[in-house]
Amino acid sequence: YPTIAKKVAEEGHAIGCHGVSHDINIIYSKDGTANQEMQQCLATVKKVTGIDSKLIRVPYGSAPYLKEPHRTELMNNYRLWDWNIDSEDWALRSAPKIEHSIAPNIKRVYQNGQTPIILFHDKSFTAQSLPAILTYIKKTKYQPIEIDETMEPIQFPSSQ
Repeated sequence: YPTIAKKVAEEGHAIGCHGVSHDINIIYSKDGTANQEMQQCLATVKKVTGIDSKLIRVPYGSAPYLKEPHRTELMNNYRLWDWNIDSEDWALRSAPKIEHSIAPNIKRVYQNGQTPIILFHDKSFTAQSLPAILTYIKKTKYQPIEIDETMEPIQFPSSQ
């Protein structure tokens, strides 16, 4: 969706890549496939937006499917992010259910001394949940921030 990508870039948002196939049987099928997908995706992003990003998030997270040495290869070449809160929007499939699940998770992560990184997917019911979630975040004095390449990414522990 080049038009959307251009608009996102023009509005000053951070842009990263999530791969090309999003197919667990392809992206993790053989050595180097995940890296090739990120290279291809980031090259397309640069061509469309002019942005040379290093931000990535692999499908299904960096563990357990991303094995060594490919995990380290991606971490050395990119800013590989995971999450510490799964909105479970993919399973809940309802704005009210998503909204209800987020608050206790944000509190839990903050109580553990971490910064919440929330996994959301590009779904209409997820978009419908965002106003209530952002209102909750503001009301509780939390502050949403944009991920950028200077930040230390949150990553799952290696499964190896």
